[in-house]
Amino acid sequence: MRSNMAPENMQVALHCRGIAPTLRLGVFARTFPLCRGYTSRVTSFHTTLFCVGFALTFGGCGDADTGDPPTVSTPPPAETRNTHAQYSPTVIDTKIAALDTGDARQRAMAVMSLPTDSRHFEKHPELLAKVRDVLLAVATNDAGASNRAVAIGKLLGMGEHAVPVMPRLIELLDHPTDCQPFCHNLRRMGRHGLAALPRMIELLKVGDDRNRIRIINAVGHFGADAAPAVDTLTEILRSHKSSLTRLKAARALGQIGAPAKGALPLLDELSASGSGSLKFACKDAADRIRKAG
Repeated sequence: MRSNMAPENMQVALHCRGIAPTLRLGVFARTFPLCRGYTSRVTSFHTTLFCVGFALTFGGCGDADTGDPPTVSTPPPAETRNTHAQYSPTVIDTKIAALDTGDARQRAMAVMSLPTDSRHFEKHPELLAKVRDVLLAVATNDAGASNRAVAIGKLLGMGEHAVPVMPRLIELLDHPTDCQPFCHNLRRMGRHGLAALPRMIELLKVGDDRNRIRIINAVGHFGADAAPAVDTLTEILRSHKSSLTRLKAARALGQIGAPAKGALPLLDELSASGSGSLKFACKDAADRIRKAG
């Protein structure tokens, strides 16, 4: 029996993903005969797209002769090598020479561009000490506070390689402007930063609250290694006039953990009778100390 389906609708069977648009176009053509020429071209276009996609998807999936799946050759693993750029004496000398410029902006860029990662100096390890000494000169003598801050951060980021200059860096704690970058970056020294702990404990007893808070935060990052600071922190928590400073001291005691057990009676007392953030900070610190012990 002859089908009454329009030629456009016959193409529905030729493609599946375009079935809805083709069917709609076929109904449209049957309803409006004058538009059949247009819809025929459109549906033919759909059919062509489907055939091309089908060929690209399923054609050539295997080898032409055998039908085997395609083989993928895996390149041999590359040799393990140092991927960090190695700086030559000429490059380092050029960067250092840029520090002598009178332009403040160029000088700042020169400070930031000095490399401090020891992996960049495996071929010329002597250059790392040279860069360290230059940064120390900037950190202690530069007129720009921002340049000093960048140099301090870079030096402390050198870790064990900055140990020889730590005594000079510790002196920067006495300067309010330089205390902030020192305390902020001290944790990057790891256990090597403990060399600054005695001076930091002394400064907790004097000076302004802004630097005291910075030092308290830095002391807390040492964890149990900051045990010598427990008595000073406990006294700050007990009697300091600033509630924010007391709150920071409570948090630092909690970070120190088990060595701060002597502060538990005061922490428990403030947890019960205190108010606001200080009360919760003391409770949290007491819980941390008990869990650590």
